[in-house]
Amino acid sequence: AQASLPPLGELQQLALQRADLLATQSEAEAAAKDIELQQARGVSNWTASLGLARERLQVDGRAFRPQGVVDGLDQSQWSAILSLAIPLPLNDTNQGNIEKAQALQENAVQQELTQRQKVQAEVAQAYYEWMAAHQVADTLGSSAVERARSVMNLTNKAYNLGFKTLLNVLQVREDYINLQLQRLDTLRSQELAW
Repeated sequence: AQASLPPLGELQQLALQRADLLATQSEAEAAAKDIELQQARGVSNWTASLGLARERLQVDGRAFRPQGVVDGLDQSQWSAILSLAIPLPLNDTNQGNIEKAQALQENAVQQELTQRQKVQAEVAQAYYEWMAAHQVADTLGSSAVERARSVMNLTNKAYNLGFKTLLNVLQVREDYINLQLQRLDTLRSQELAW
């Protein structure tokens, strides 16, 4: 059965495909992309706009009043507006957001590394637990159980013939039962480790 267990390195490589580890890898990659985005935002963008405005106010000697309201005439004027905004990055180069993105990326990479080490340690622990349980199961194999059963049967016969006491019989049965329980516990541990 030991030959059916793949090598530890192969199991650890397979475990690196776990969903939680792939998610932390994706977070680290996204954080690296955010650095690029923040660096690109640090470069000022030109903004152009085009608009149309309608002016309807007339200045009278006495007050401001909308045209056409009093005398019923609509004498509005239309204006075309063209603007070009060129920001001068004298103080703002988005450095704060770039540093924040870099810190988040370092944190994500550290979390990925920690998660990777944790997964590899879990796999190694399970692997060595399985190997230890397998060795104990081999030691407590069916031959040991058969020997204990044989000793128990011989002790029962000796008791029936008057050569052994009831205490001897009970002690041998307890040893046999403990051996069976230990073997079952070892098989359970081996199964849980797998």
